[in-house]
Amino acid sequence: MDHKTFILFDFDGVIVDSFNLCAQTARVVFPHAVISYETYRRYFDGNIYEEVGRLFLNKPTVSLDDQSQKDYFAYYAPRIGGIAPVPGIESVLAALSRDHGLIMISSCLKPIMH
Repeated sequence: MDHKTFILFDFDGVIVDSFNLCAQTARVVFPHAVISYETYRRYFDGNIYEEVGRLFLNKPTVSLDDQSQKDYFAYYAPRIGGIAPVPGIESVLAALSRDHGLIMISSCLKPIMH
């Protein structure tokens, strides 16, 4: 019996380089937090939700139910479509899709899409 393999990949940073938009959004949602782009990038070395909760909200982590996340995605979502895909990613995905199922994962406030 043949088994199809699947590849899971993240949208942000793989399909599009959304770092600048993420950092800009954080500055809008958390205007009281003066943060450099370099510092914000370091947050991605661990769990971004834990870092945001600890640094901006004085909480151990942030859930997608928090108002700050709703505000974040309200600013972020209408702008993400304006970011071009990472150069060459379309041909890479097309080649991978010939032999594998592809599953994209990303944080969002919407239900799971199939």
